[in-house]
Amino acid sequence: MDTNTSAPGSELPKYSCRTQEETDPSFGPAPISNLKGTTGDNAPDKPDSLVIGFGPIVPRWDVTPPGGTKLQYFVRVDTFPDDDKATIAAKEFQAAADSWVKLKIGLGFSQTTDRESANFYLVYQANTEFDDGVLAQAFFPHEIDQDVIVFSDAFKGSNTSILKEIFQHEIGHILGLRHEFAIEPDDKGNGPEGFGAEQFLGKNPNSVMGYNIPPKIQGSDRTQTVEFYKLPNGFMINKSPVTDFQPKIRSKNR
Repeated sequence: MDTNTSAPGSELPKYSCRTQEETDPSFGPAPISNLKGTTGDNAPDKPDSLVIGFGPIVPRWDVTPPGGTKLQYFVRVDTFPDDDKATIAAKEFQAAADSWVKLKIGLGFSQTTDRESANFYLVYQANTEFDDGVLAQAFFPHEIDQDVIVFSDAFKGSNTSILKEIFQHEIGHILGLRHEFAIEPDDKGNGPEGFGAEQFLGKNPNSVMGYNIPPKIQGSDRTQTVEFYKLPNGFMINKSPVTDFQPKIRSKNR
């Protein structure tokens, strides 16, 4: 996600998310088996939508274990320019995660001090001329050895004040959500993106997965994410099966 602040009366601010620019999927180990009897096109045609799906599948986390599934992250303090920025990033990321956890879909997030047990890292990266304005980047459930990256521009000006909201957008990707305009372009000229995006339930241009400043979780984001995670593994949305993935410990070689 990136943001470009403009002078009053100039072009409206706009930001874009880096997460879906990584179009080379890093598929992990084989996901858990799809349920039998769910290979037909049983996607209901409902008026009310999330945009989900990546490539041939609709990736999602397996939240069926007793007690649900927890993703643990390790803050790479050594990548931050100072401890204060690392503390701010960790605090705002957890606050953003907690806002999604409240949906009780069976997925939790927690910081760990044990790097060996982390599923992903929270790291800092300085912006370059090639990613000017980018604020953050995350990953999708099917990708392995990926991290949540907070860029140096996220700490400039008033951007820090919306860091929680920025992370809410990025965590939406971690849950398996695509940009709202992935299928059809929005009125700001963003999209379409494709890469297997599928519509589930209803459109909402104000979705946290749009490019609104700051991104805000809407009631439809909450209800539709809950419905998405209620679907059985293997459920077909158009011709793409919902495919559950189990968290893996992050490799240290990346």
